[in-house]
Amino acid sequence: MDLRTKSTGGAPTFNITVTMTAKTLVLLMGKEGVHGGMINKKCYEMASHLRRSQY
Repeated sequence: MDLRTKSTGGAPTFNITVTMTAKTLVLLMGKEGVHGGMINKKCYEMASHLRRSQY
């Protein structure tokens, strides 16, 4: 699931990605200006690793 924070008064916005495995939720939050696709790839790789490890 891809999310984006909302800003008030010019505050920075952030990309957030959530992925579920059998036992865990993987949450990644990108820094200001980081493209959401990079966050998705990192989250997918972490979830794939956890799934292979039976988590």
